[in-house]
Amino acid sequence: MLCSDSEYNKNVDFKEGTGNTLRNILISHCFKYPGMELPDYIKLIYQNEFGGGHMISDLSESERFLRTEFETASRESRPESLPFTEAIGNGLCRMHLSPSYIKPDELSVPNLLFAATANTHQGSVSEFQKKASLLHELAARKLLPLDKDSVKAYLEEYLSKGCPPVRHSEAYRETYHPHYRVVKTAYADYFPLFRAIQKLSSGGRPIIVAIDGRCASGKSTLADRLAEVFGCNVFHMDDFFLPSHMRTKERLSRPGGNIDHERFAKEVLTPLAEGRDVCFQPYDCAAGRLKPPVSMPAGPISVVEGSYSHHPAFSDRFDLRVFLTCSSEAQKQRLLLREGQNRLDRFINEWIPMEELYFRTFLIPERCDLSFDTTAF
Repeated sequence: MLCSDSEYNKNVDFKEGTGNTLRNILISHCFKYPGMELPDYIKLIYQNEFGGGHMISDLSESERFLRTEFETASRESRPESLPFTEAIGNGLCRMHLSPSYIKPDELSVPNLLFAATANTHQGSVSEFQKKASLLHELAARKLLPLDKDSVKAYLEEYLSKGCPPVRHSEAYRETYHPHYRVVKTAYADYFPLFRAIQKLSSGGRPIIVAIDGRCASGKSTLADRLAEVFGCNVFHMDDFFLPSHMRTKERLSRPGGNIDHERFAKEVLTPLAEGRDVCFQPYDCAAGRLKPPVSMPAGPISVVEGSYSHHPAFSDRFDLRVFLTCSSEAQKQRLLLREGQNRLDRFINEWIPMEELYFRTFLIPERCDLSFDTTAF
């Protein structure tokens, strides 16, 4: 059953970012794809809420289907202006299987991203109902070229069936030749990184990826995304903050000297290099002491994230070095939301200048393998 107008006005907005509401996405797709029919709008809303719509348990089978579709896409004439990714809201996008952006030997990457999205993104029928009401509302207000009564009848029948996956209309398939996978935008933003890691890991030996960058640029979040896709262990440089008894004036005067890089190299990097399980004690900054030991098994991919992770004391032991940055304005806004005003002042007056000195002294951004500006992410 569709929501009433009052329920719509109260519950339906679905904001993801400026100009990226579901309302705007539906209208923009209408202009970009004037041949869209009612099932195509329903499919767009379905994907916005449910993503791929099903779990992926067999990666090899999923990749086989993707390769077959990619071959079809390579033979068909498609719009030259087709972007690599196309936002559909709710943190998701359509990643087009275009030879202009993806090479045949890279297809395991979109397959991994698609599977990780399908296996981690959740949707609900109740939320889909609210979003379906938006389509009816836009049709009633003649903001979309749809008959509101036809929309209502279609949706009521569709909802009665429990919201099964939807196919594009025949007209849409013939006109636009859609070949894509629905993935998290947070994955698509870092596609070159996922591609580089997949290529390195195919060599058959364990690899270590290090993510450094400016505070509030998204290092921890990116590490979490890598763990979702690759199932890898993540090590945080914050766990190796310099203990109080080592914080001498001489030590803290060194760029990057506020990290216990000696202990990090001994407890994490050495066993990883030797293919052994890792056991270390995270440092509790608030309590000023080490926490109980944490054990992590050796794996094919390990990720180190945090400021000072590219310190020259051990940066040559990484297979891939990634640097994240963002504008000063975005950095301050994010820190204010995350830390509050009091801690923001300390970041501005103490932590950020220390980071910038470290970046300048060791040319950290210039020596990385990949860099990303996350201001717009």
